[in-house]
Amino acid sequence: MSIFNEFLVLGNVWDVQSALSCRKLGFGVIGTSSAAVAASLGFEDGEDMPFS
Repeated sequence: MSIFNEFLVLGNVWDVQSALSCRKLGFGVIGTSSAAVAASLGFEDGEDMPFS
């Protein structure tokens, strides 16, 4: 992807630690997926992951 002749480099995270690592490495933006977050917490992807 190119925006104004600059490339967008997107760090992909799956938990808090990986997000902090991307931040420390200087990523301006990060991405994630519901499957990655669910798997890191021991759940399958879907709408049934508890948030409490």
